[in-house]
Amino acid sequence: MTLRPNRIRRCREKGRAAAPDRLSNGNNRSAEIAGMSGVDCAPVDLRHGVTDVSDMTVMLQAPSATLAAPVVRLPPNDPVTAMTALDACGCGLIGPLVNSADGARAVVAPIRCPPEGWRSFGPGRGLLCSGPDHVAEADGIFVRPDDLALDLGLPASSDPTEPEGATAQCRVAAKAAGKRVDIFCPRGVVARRRAAEGVDVVVPGNDAHLFKVALAAELRDAKPDHRRAL
Repeated sequence: MTLRPNRIRRCREKGRAAAPDRLSNGNNRSAEIAGMSGVDCAPVDLRHGVTDVSDMTVMLQAPSATLAAPVVRLPPNDPVTAMTALDACGCGLIGPLVNSADGARAVVAPIRCPPEGWRSFGPGRGLLCSGPDHVAEADGIFVRPDDLALDLGLPASSDPTEPEGATAQCRVAAKAAGKRVDIFCPRGVVARRRAAEGVDVVVPGNDAHLFKVALAAELRDAKPDHRRAL
């Protein structure tokens, strides 16, 4: 049986940044289109957006005919959903609101089998798709500059002015520990800059935002005064 390659790890091995599309619409057709577009991974977002666990299961199946790695952004403090996501063939998980080593250990414990954690052996579809790789480990950090700005007492922004280079400090610390660094970016041009800085996964928006931007651009071309008509 041929197992799915982990596209995120392949990108890292080749020394290039992976570019995903974050899926927030709760629609398996959106997940399929994202996979067909050439993205490296397609994170199903259970933290923000309108996606629930039942949506997640079919959305993880949608990119199976593509090279995009199926990933899940979890709700906070939800070990049951984390285990379900792995069983459903999520080959990567993003744990939100992790601000300490203890917080990281709390996210990892339910997705690792003993003695490192307390997950039972029930790989389900994950074993068919990913083989032994379905067993998870904490291999990186995901930085949202807007959340980081709020933590520092600044207005939320996806690309804030960073006192003391807070995002850079996160990147340097993670790299020193041999971990991957993922960063949310508001636009493709910011994603390119982050990749040049050494970030491993750059997230240029999400499906809802990209749909809105693309539709608005087409409407401007088709009907320059369409906003006035509204």
